[in-house]
Amino acid sequence: MSDRFPAQIDIGGPVPKALRSQLIQAMAAENAILDNWDGSRATAELLEETMKKGQILSLYNAQASYGKFHELEAFLIEHSIHFDRRSEAYREYNAEAVFYRGCEEPLVLPADQNGGIMLYSDSVSEILDDPALDDPAKIAALRCLVAPPEAAELQPIRFI
Repeated sequence: MSDRFPAQIDIGGPVPKALRSQLIQAMAAENAILDNWDGSRATAELLEETMKKGQILSLYNAQASYGKFHELEAFLIEHSIHFDRRSEAYREYNAEAVFYRGCEEPLVLPADQNGGIMLYSDSVSEILDDPALDDPAKIAALRCLVAPPEAAELQPIRFI
């Protein structure tokens, strides 16, 4: 049996209209709770109703396998659908924040228990100590480290 611990996934951005029903089925298959409502299970009917509102869809599972939505995340990546996922720390697993905006791979970063991005001091020191970088380049590299472009604000779901 796998380790199970809390995770939340937020889905948004542009989605091809042709994928609407497949996306609903992939989300409903997670047997998660729809956070935007009253804690109800994310059934296909409830997801369909929520999608009509054009908002970010948030699913929560207190017992997610390894703190992930494996099948749903694979579906989203396969179809370049944007998402953010936050997983809590559990035993030897660190909390993580995951951002996907249609690029090749999701950006996975260490996080605190609230989903805030954390930095390793080695990463900061590496940039500051790099003699090949002038001060403006160091500032740009640090800015990218603390606010990576892949972690841009997730937009509400919209069908194209």
